[in-house]
Amino acid sequence: MGDPLSIASGVAGLLSLGIQVSELLLKYYQAIEDRGKDFVRATTKLKNLVDTLRAIDNEVQDRNNDPGEADILQTVCTSVESCEEIIVELRSEWKKFGTSGLDTSTLDRLRTTGHRAIYPLRQSTLQKLDEDITEIIRHLSLAMDVLHLKDDSAIQTDLSQVKAVLHETRADQVSAMIRKWLKAPDVAVNYNAISTKRHYGTGMWFIRGNAFQKWLTDPNSFLWSNGFAGCGKSVLCSTAIQHTMRRRWDNPVDVGIAFFFFTFDDESKQDASAMLRALLLQLSEQHPDCHANLVRLHRTYHPWVPTREVLLEYLRSMAQRFGQVYIFLDALDESPRSKHRELVLDAVKTMHRWEIPGLHLLVTSRDEFDVRRALKPAPGSDVSLKNDAVENDITNYICDTLKTNPDLQRWERYHDQIQKALLEHAQGVFRYVECQFDFLRRCPRTKAHLIACLRSLPHGLDETYERMLSELIDAHASDTDRFSQFSLEDRRLDAESLIEICSGLLEILSVHNNTSSNSQANQIVRITHYSVQEYLESKRIKEQKAAVFALEAQVSHAVVANICLAYLLEPQLSETPLDEASAHKFPFASYAAEFWHHHYTNAGNMGLECEAPVLTLFEDSPAAFKTWVRIFAVDKPFRGHKFDLPPNKIVSPLYYASFLGLNFTLNCLCLSSIHHSGCTSQARVATDINKRGGFYGYPLQAASSNGHFTTVQWLLNQHADVNAQGGKFGNALQAASSRGHTTVVELLLHHGADINAQCGFFGTALHAAAHNGHIGVLQILLHHGADLNASYGRFSTTLQAACAGGHESIAGILLAKGADVRTQGGELGNALQAAALRGQEDIVHALLAHGSDPKTQGGQYGWSLQAAAIAGNERVVMVLLERGADVNAQGGQYGNALQAALSSGHQEAARVLLQRGADIYRQGGRYGNALQAACLGDLPDMVEMLLDKGIDVDIQGGKYGTALQGAAARGHGEVVKLLLSRNADVKAQVGQHDNALEAARYLN
Repeated sequence: MGDPLSIASGVAGLLSLGIQVSELLLKYYQAIEDRGKDFVRATTKLKNLVDTLRAIDNEVQDRNNDPGEADILQTVCTSVESCEEIIVELRSEWKKFGTSGLDTSTLDRLRTTGHRAIYPLRQSTLQKLDEDITEIIRHLSLAMDVLHLKDDSAIQTDLSQVKAVLHETRADQVSAMIRKWLKAPDVAVNYNAISTKRHYGTGMWFIRGNAFQKWLTDPNSFLWSNGFAGCGKSVLCSTAIQHTMRRRWDNPVDVGIAFFFFTFDDESKQDASAMLRALLLQLSEQHPDCHANLVRLHRTYHPWVPTREVLLEYLRSMAQRFGQVYIFLDALDESPRSKHRELVLDAVKTMHRWEIPGLHLLVTSRDEFDVRRALKPAPGSDVSLKNDAVENDITNYICDTLKTNPDLQRWERYHDQIQKALLEHAQGVFRYVECQFDFLRRCPRTKAHLIACLRSLPHGLDETYERMLSELIDAHASDTDRFSQFSLEDRRLDAESLIEICSGLLEILSVHNNTSSNSQANQIVRITHYSVQEYLESKRIKEQKAAVFALEAQVSHAVVANICLAYLLEPQLSETPLDEASAHKFPFASYAAEFWHHHYTNAGNMGLECEAPVLTLFEDSPAAFKTWVRIFAVDKPFRGHKFDLPPNKIVSPLYYASFLGLNFTLNCLCLSSIHHSGCTSQARVATDINKRGGFYGYPLQAASSNGHFTTVQWLLNQHADVNAQGGKFGNALQAASSRGHTTVVELLLHHGADINAQCGFFGTALHAAAHNGHIGVLQILLHHGADLNASYGRFSTTLQAACAGGHESIAGILLAKGADVRTQGGELGNALQAAALRGQEDIVHALLAHGSDPKTQGGQYGWSLQAAAIAGNERVVMVLLERGADVNAQGGQYGNALQAALSSGHQEAARVLLQRGADIYRQGGRYGNALQAACLGDLPDMVEMLLDKGIDVDIQGGKYGTALQGAAARGHGEVVKLLLSRNADVKAQVGQHDNALEAARYLN
């Protein structure tokens, strides 16, 4: 949460603009004599708007020094910011009235002519003005309500006490543990950076256009906005997001919004998995059902990140929870074509093929062949940014920048000439104009220099960048090599000095740690625009004066890898105790520890230059080696940089080299081991290779988990035990199978791996492949004789594992091969319960057709019906009931199906159960009774229904003791208010938190 002063200052400009425009319009219409009712209505509404804006402005200024008002000011500012688009529209209306102002001649003409054909007096103009003002007042009403909330003496004392310590944002309910595990990229960084570049009014043609308006309302709509480099696609996307936020503001429970910005300079924001993880996190913060889904995803897959298929399935489930969900994907072309783009485009197509009526997809990119071929936009769903409207946006951007930028005020006499020159050269490219303004700001203060600058404007972005870089050669010759090394860096480095050197080419972003909403921002330098990196990597630059800046990817990666390794080998780092203080003292250590291997592997043949320092780290510097592993436990990346790994938990260099696939290093370590042991045989090497330790137990399992075929082959040739058991996956075969490494699986089987060995996280290799959706591995294992019905491990059977993973195609293969649907055991009891928990209707039908019995009890949720109720898929609930499931069956984690549905926030599933005779008075399970369950699920309608049917508001039982304590602990303000209105006992001393007030404070 920001401080009140910064919050207030952030909205001051918008309030000022709103007041100015409203007053001008009011004066304009008040000057007209012989006014009819339409004019009276317009002036009355304008006066009301002026008064409202002034009142809010005064209140904001009065409260901006009080830290206790930060939450209120944040809500007010959000309300005001939602009016930005309409305020800009009003300014546009004013401009259409004439730019000469309210001079005497204008007023006289208006008073005397009575001519109503001119624009300001048309009926359509007055109607549009009325609509705009009504919309602004509607949004500002919340701000006025919030500002006067503390003065409302009618607020019930108990309610105010509880609400004072409630968190109203769903974001706080996503724990730091889940955020850390999911590692969803921080999209707010990109959105904020792009929004700061947005000029008032930019993109309004798109928002008002037929294509976007249809996209907002048509079922399962899709829209692709495309254009060339620098034409403003990302800014347009941010405008669309801001406009669509209005819909969520009006209906926060029914409308979900999520977005993702693909980013050329950040590898963590380039692939399908990153996109899906970001979308999942955002939607989970907007709906209680979605939050429950994310918790379930974490419980099922932690510590690993789920596969793309699993993430897609969970996103589909979340999207179905909303009446309308809007997803924005910006800059698809910044996902590398040779690496990630195909899977990204496939994920986008998959989302559209779901045909969810309330799902709306908007994507932006350059109009590239592979993107167009994949998206296949239907007529009307393809908006090109090469049009006159973009030219008008650029014109407005130039005009306003010239008027408002202090550095350009000195050229006021020549603004018309500057505007004309920039428009002639811009060719629809915002980025071009932005760069030229940078030149103009630094232009010497003489008319001759200005005219020369305008006459020699570069043609296009290439010439612009060549000129920028050429200026650096003479001014900063000593810095050019350093720039060459770091510019390609696709994981941004702190480098404040580069901003000073490379004005217009680099920018600073503030980046927060996404695992905490209260984290301190880091200042990060990055390349300003994708077109800059493209130019630096192009062949064109090598033929120009700026050739010294040409980038060779492998060379750059090799240089950065060497710098990272040199940093890690610095003796002073190893001699310093590792804690937060040392992290500040050695700011590059965390980056070096985590990413030296990334640069080394991407250096290609140039990586040969890094082999010596790599070997030094692994063999000759034990202190540096241990420091590296403690800074970043490479085989447990989900731990992050915690510095708390005990030295005695650090295993051999051979293990970590195997995990990373460092074949040269392994050979050297092998030779060194033989030399120091005095052995002429490989006995010593075999002993080291088969020594147990580390997250994966053995070097062979570590290498197999990452699919390092050559490394696995080397280890097997050195007599690694192919069936050694231990570590997370139990053995090497299960590790390779769980990650889908088909060639490694075949290699291990060829060397005698026990295909039916029972051990590890999944139980068997076949279970691992089935759960994670690896059909290729599954078929290899079945071909080599894997036991289809082996019962062992977390999911007991292969079929249950496939159903728990939500893989319909694999479940179908297993059923066709005779998998036993009745086998009991495992975390979820049986395959039917697993499929029901995932809400997989087709799999449920298939299992029932093969003889599954919905009346079979077992597993974490007791019955398949209870699992289906947790998933909230009412169709699956109905199918199970129709096949004989007992609606009131007791047992399992939630006691019965009704409590499961209510506590998970699934109102429709609960209604189905009630229609089929679910008993609301049954007690038992985690939350004790239906009332407490409904409160925890944030279902006020259900809570009211249960109370109306006679359930005691203070009925005791379950985890939280009473319904009020449960609602307070979860931060469900509306439910708390309802319970208090029914005289719930605030001070009842029961439950996990003793009473409701303590529960609310615990949440805070």
